[in-house]
Amino acid sequence: MSSSTSEVDLLIIGAGPAGLMAAAWASSCKLNARIIDEKDARVRTGQADGLHCRTLEIMDSFGSPSIAHEILGQACVIKEISSWAWYEDCIERSESIRSGEEDLLGSRYPQVSLCQGSVEQAFLNFLERDGDSIRIERNLTPLRLHVDQAQVGDHHAYPVEVHVQQLRDDELASPDQISDSKMTAVEIVRAKYVLGTDGAHSWTRKALGLRMEGDRTNKHFAVMDLIPLSDFPDIRISCVIHSLSGSIMTLPREGGLVRFYVQLGESSITGRDFDRSTVSADDIIKIARKIMHPYTLDYDHCDWFSVYTVGQRLAEIFSHHDRVFLAGDAVHTHSPTMGAGMNVSMQDSYNLVWKIVTAIRTGNRSILATYNTERLAVAKELMVKDRAMSDFYCDGPSVNSKSYQKFREDFRDFVSGVAVQYSPTILTSPVEKDPPEHKDIQQPHRQKISSMPSLATNLVLGQRIPSYLVTNHFTAEVVHLHSALKSTGHWRILLFPGTFSGRYVFERYCDLGQRLEAPNSFVRTCTPISAPIDSIIEVLTIHTDDRNDFDALSLPNIFHPWRADKGHQYWRIFAKDNDQGEDVYKAFGIYERIGCAVVVRPDQHVAYIGDLWDLESLGRFFENILALKNDERDRKGVNV
Repeated sequence: MSSSTSEVDLLIIGAGPAGLMAAAWASSCKLNARIIDEKDARVRTGQADGLHCRTLEIMDSFGSPSIAHEILGQACVIKEISSWAWYEDCIERSESIRSGEEDLLGSRYPQVSLCQGSVEQAFLNFLERDGDSIRIERNLTPLRLHVDQAQVGDHHAYPVEVHVQQLRDDELASPDQISDSKMTAVEIVRAKYVLGTDGAHSWTRKALGLRMEGDRTNKHFAVMDLIPLSDFPDIRISCVIHSLSGSIMTLPREGGLVRFYVQLGESSITGRDFDRSTVSADDIIKIARKIMHPYTLDYDHCDWFSVYTVGQRLAEIFSHHDRVFLAGDAVHTHSPTMGAGMNVSMQDSYNLVWKIVTAIRTGNRSILATYNTERLAVAKELMVKDRAMSDFYCDGPSVNSKSYQKFREDFRDFVSGVAVQYSPTILTSPVEKDPPEHKDIQQPHRQKISSMPSLATNLVLGQRIPSYLVTNHFTAEVVHLHSALKSTGHWRILLFPGTFSGRYVFERYCDLGQRLEAPNSFVRTCTPISAPIDSIIEVLTIHTDDRNDFDALSLPNIFHPWRADKGHQYWRIFAKDNDQGEDVYKAFGIYERIGCAVVVRPDQHVAYIGDLWDLESLGRFFENILALKNDERDRKGVNV
């Protein structure tokens, strides 16, 4: 058979939620990328269905209208969780708990439920709106993957070679079952980077020879989407139910559906006496009825059901030579009872793709190692918490089942996503200088930069920055801070100067701006010569004055950059908001008379907290990451 050859910066294998999140990043950053999938269409029924507040924040950061806006227009909001426990001879409600994710660490989104297919469609609609965007290439099957190790260190090279082939009809099969009669010619895709988001049976992971470590238990659950016919009073509220006959978790869904997770029981240690293929929807309902006694349960419509075995498995590493990466179920699988799988999977690829963009743009590939460091740690914590949650459902009535709120507090912040904290790396400065034994051996020339968290006591290095209301200085519009931190690939410096009421502070801040836009400033050295000054690093000001007390346009240009085709960038200067009762300075623990500088990564995580006037330390931090090689400095444009 004949073959053709193509080149691409990023090849994404798998078009589930994690792959689509990667495609959204690639599209926003105008990266030369492709996404392929063996399936002929998106998911229609079943699969994952829970979305937590951090995931919605991320979705909101892409485009306008945002993906989150479309999701919220369809989803079922989870406002309350009811805990039902066994008392004498039946189940009774033991607690009603407010979900409250929108109150966590400056978030503004609730927990919602929506079928995976609709989530995928929201991403597809975003990609469709994005003009010259990425389109999914379906029925395309990967056959071979090869990494040229001699070229992995050359940032101009395309060292990863993937052979792909397309089905001639809609029949799907695994690569080893596809006959030549169903295939077209082989295409050889040469890529700078490859991301495998192709699920628990990942072809990419197997092609790399990576193994999943972990265990499968002898405990089995059914998951079922149905329109229930029931007299159970909390049928439209998320519930955890424990009885002597087993456990159930429910999640209300769109269109009158309810998701049921039903404990089926245990098999022998070998599992040979349990055949999931023999379990029917009626079998699941019969067991659910016993658990929910004395309440009735029936159904007329079942949208989807499946059976799974409880277990947790984790890959030993998430990357190969920092050229081929894995995300989502391709590297971590667990039970669905915590509702974290789709969220963590999307957050994996959200963590990665902007780093690939930065590595391509700057030639600094050292930042790519942080993906494995940061996301492997999250996955390990996920395994621990999922095991605890699985035990909670499998162990039957217990103290925890009657005190669910207290039990839930141990994992709520993590599952919501807002408490994920990345450890110090080149991308996140430590609080103190590393001791000698922690020196970066691979990058000995890089200077370690220390943060000063005492200047913003309520911000946590490595966590995503919370979002509070601020007032646009020029338009008087009250907006969430996150609205200025869109997923475009930009780094942001948030400057908190306090008040400009004293002439000395205003003049000193003007001097700071002039130093930032000077030819030898790190902002310039990290930006291609002919590109706008805010192409890589955006500078935002958040002050405490009344908006009419001073002329913001008299500040240096870097605080409100001018573009001939767009005029001033009026979305870079804000006043702390008082009309709505919020004070971002107080929320962040910043003393107005001292102020500070906060660096926010492209993924909204806090990277550095320092003295407002210390541009030397700030510059060293950025130059460690973004300093361009000479050939990159001379480029005429930049894709961010």
